[in-house]
Amino acid sequence: MPPTGIQGHVFTLMGAVSDIGSATAKLLIVNGASASLGDKDEEAVCASTPLLRN
Repeated sequence: MPPTGIQGHVFTLMGAVSDIGSATAKLLIVNGASASLGDKDEEAVCASTPLLRN
């Protein structure tokens, strides 16, 4: 995959377990960025974190 300019950067996502938030987190991680996830549903964030590891 060509460089995207986000490799090595860290992003904070709020609403991370929504459809758009989850898709955004996946795109960031696939493109070499790190993501700090936040949502009002803490359990859902904890459950989704292992699914996002590359």
